[in-house]
Amino acid sequence: MSESRTAGPAGAGATRPTDALPVSSVDDRSDVGAGRGDGGERSDVLAVRGLTVSVRDKVLVEDVDLTVGPGERVGLIGESGSGKSLTALSILGLLPEDVHARGSVRLSGVDHDLIGADERRLSRIRGRDLAMVFQEPMTALNPTMRVGDQIAEAMLIHETVPTRRAARTAATDLLTRVQLPGVARAYPHQLSGGQRQRVVVAIALANDPALLICDEPTTALDVTVQALILDLILQGVAARDSALLFITHDLAVVATICQRVLVMYGGRVVESGPVSEVFTTPRHRYTQGLLAASDLDSATTSTRLPTIPGNVPPAGTFPTGCVFRTRCPHATDACTTTPPWTGLPTSGYACHHPAPTTPAPTTPAQATTPLTTPAPATTPLTTPAPATMPLTTPAPATMPLTTPAPATTPLTTPAPATTPLTTPAPATTPLTTPAPATTTPAPDTPSEARPATTSSAAPPTVTEDNVPAARPPSSTTEENSREVSDG
Repeated sequence: MSESRTAGPAGAGATRPTDALPVSSVDDRSDVGAGRGDGGERSDVLAVRGLTVSVRDKVLVEDVDLTVGPGERVGLIGESGSGKSLTALSILGLLPEDVHARGSVRLSGVDHDLIGADERRLSRIRGRDLAMVFQEPMTALNPTMRVGDQIAEAMLIHETVPTRRAARTAATDLLTRVQLPGVARAYPHQLSGGQRQRVVVAIALANDPALLICDEPTTALDVTVQALILDLILQGVAARDSALLFITHDLAVVATICQRVLVMYGGRVVESGPVSEVFTTPRHRYTQGLLAASDLDSATTSTRLPTIPGNVPPAGTFPTGCVFRTRCPHATDACTTTPPWTGLPTSGYACHHPAPTTPAPTTPAQATTPLTTPAPATTPLTTPAPATMPLTTPAPATMPLTTPAPATTPLTTPAPATTPLTTPAPATTPLTTPAPATTTPAPDTPSEARPATTSSAAPPTVTEDNVPAARPPSSTTEENSREVSDG
């Protein structure tokens, strides 16, 4: 074991194991010899030791140690202001003029330390051995150049292609690989946010770098585009056998693409280890709170989502001792001193009051246990098999469902009710019967029927006068008939 952790807040150290295994093997790496040289020493692609970043008299990042092995994918998580992006910019040598870095940053294949190297040396490394995908692609791209020319320029500067024509051909091929065919002559403003981010990924992978650093490359993208960008990054590093340092706030992304994770808070690494261990059994109280706040399944209608009390202090104003003690519910007087690093350099924590190894109810590990323990519950599911008989016996109950079919007859019987609707039709006969009333006067006064044609209103008046006159005789006839009957 070639590496030992720097003394200081992280504590004196232990040997560093090999961590360059696929995802399926991240749970047990302590005794694996992959990624080592002939002498049994591990050859890391990136080795950061005691990195400290300060501006004037304020310390922004303090004593950060991290390593990335060949082909390894390491995640770096933490709240905003924890120092994640500053750590990445320090590795690349892109800090502002008034911000200074101390410590050691060594990159495989480079014969000098990156900390303290001049811009001429760093410019030869950036884009060739070391590349970065930034969070905002619009600020990373040149708005006055076509995207194809920008990709070709990255290869021409580092002379990884012989001619300009070969660079343009390679740029077109890279755009096709990131699913952007036919956009080589487009300008950045003519592309969407997801398309611009894919162009940045193509530029970063143009020269097959040994280490790719991604600083929240999917933050401003929707879910479908985010999945595409992540897939392109994974395919790119796998095809080139490159190492990956992935900075993000999204714990689900880290769980999907990373093998190992480092948790930062207050400019320090407070916990690190394989993703499966850190996310299921966190030891540092900050990691525990971070995971609990991301567990949406723990929030119900009667309970609120767990949160970490307080806010992240401004940069450079973190408390002495444990940087999390002002927000930690388990803090004591012992937390005023810097906690030592417990465990291996690549898998450990720095906490005076670590969480128990048994997963707490809010951690994902506890949630997985009920999923496995209910397996015996399948036995009751088989014993109630007789109970399935009642489920089949109710089948006769379907007969009542069929017997109500006769109930449809009442629905058909109302059909005769339509006959009353047709019977009112005879009521129209009284409307037609008055017609003979107009014909009866016609034979009595044949000569007067012609003048009636001159005035359409004359016949009705005549009939109305004649009708009352005609009724008294009929009444006398009835009286006479009564007398006869009486006699």
